Amino acid sequence: MPGRIRFALTMLWIAWCTSIGALAVHVYQAQGSRADLYSLVGTPAALAQALLIYLIGRRSNIARMIVLLMALPAFIVALVVFSAKVPSVRFAFETLLRGTALGLLLTPGAAHWFQRTPLPE
Repeated sequence: MPGRIRFALTMLWIAWCTSIGALAVHVYQAQGSRADLYSLVGTPAALAQALLIYLIGRRSNIARMIVLLMALPAFIVALVVFSAKVPSVRFAFETLLRGTALGLLLTPGAAHWFQRTPLPE
């Protein structure tokens, strides 16, 4: 695995952990109330993100393309829907990590690594 892919995966996992922490804090604070949109959408989205990051690490070009295709709509949804609930520092931190990671996943070297036929085991 090239270093840029390893670095991108590390940044994606850090951003994911930050999101999970924020989701856990939100769920804890909303303990007595009914589930809201953030809780209902956040949990399956976090699980899907974890699966996609894992699959990218396993050299799945399809997972990489899904992440790239979902990046812009996900950013817009997060900005519009959850902006009131997300501290700007955390949001900026996650956006910086994810944006940099996605940029690294788009480099020609990364594309070559994902498109190569894996060696038989």
